[in-house]
Amino acid sequence: METAYQIVFFGETLPGRDGRLARRDLAAMFKLDPDRAGRVFSGKRVILKKGLTAERAMQYRLRFEAMGLRVRLEAVPVPVAVAGSAAPAGNPVRLPRRPPDAATEVRPVPATGLPGEGETRCPRCGEVQPRRTLCRACSVDMPRFAVAARAEGPRPVARDIALGAGAFPAGTARIEPAERRGRRGYLPGVLAVLLATVAGFFLVARLEGAASPAAAAVTAAKAFDPDRDRIVMYSLTTCGYCLEKRREFDRTGIQYSELFLDTDAAAMEGLNRKLAQAGHPGGGVGTPVVEVNGVLLPNNPSMAEIARHFRRAA
Repeated sequence: METAYQIVFFGETLPGRDGRLARRDLAAMFKLDPDRAGRVFSGKRVILKKGLTAERAMQYRLRFEAMGLRVRLEAVPVPVAVAGSAAPAGNPVRLPRRPPDAATEVRPVPATGLPGEGETRCPRCGEVQPRRTLCRACSVDMPRFAVAARAEGPRPVARDIALGAGAFPAGTARIEPAERRGRRGYLPGVLAVLLATVAGFFLVARLEGAASPAAAAVTAAKAFDPDRDRIVMYSLTTCGYCLEKRREFDRTGIQYSELFLDTDAAAMEGLNRKLAQAGHPGGGVGTPVVEVNGVLLPNNPSMAEIARHFRRAA
């Protein structure tokens, strides 16, 4: 058996997103009439896409989340064609042009502290959910991740995914044994250096705590006023930093609009024109580019920098 994936929708929108705009964008994507769009957003289980590979399913999930929709990935076993079978091998999977009618209502299983019958806990992020292959919270392949974690032993595992071109390759530090085993001062010296490094790390973290990204995001959320401030984010569908900035906006409840440069030629042309008018040098800029009240902030600006361009009350 092979595994395909499908994208399931229960009519939910992400926090801080405009449900009317999300409904409009989804209806335009699938060319839905008002009656059909109403059934899709009825709250019942609807399959938006099916027969997808894991990579393709993640691309669609990012696209739907960019619209402001909360979707879920489900793994579906697919029989493998054997020699002599009637179905020819290698036929491409045909995706539906429109989402099928709403299926029987399935209530989401609430997350609890311990997994119950028919549930599992993600070994990476700890999300409790119905048994599946991809985690609905962090999208990791849970069986493979668990096998890899057991093979590595009790080493700590990071909870955040390194996305985009800035991810660093994994590596391990190795302390070579001393040439002479009689040097008893070698190990205490190494331990002293490690302790000093850890102490310095915590000291710097404590001093910079007030300027941490989380604190800056909270400050920006308090300063944001949807009646005065307008935010537009220019993104790429394959950009990991764009995904993180999108989640940061959603967590804080800051409202924004998003345009995808690799699928919207008009958005790309408009951004290039604005960059030229603002005097930005050529050679390209990093995404996401955030426009705050008409001011362009390229190269993935921080929440603190974004908040500096909010309009203050008179």
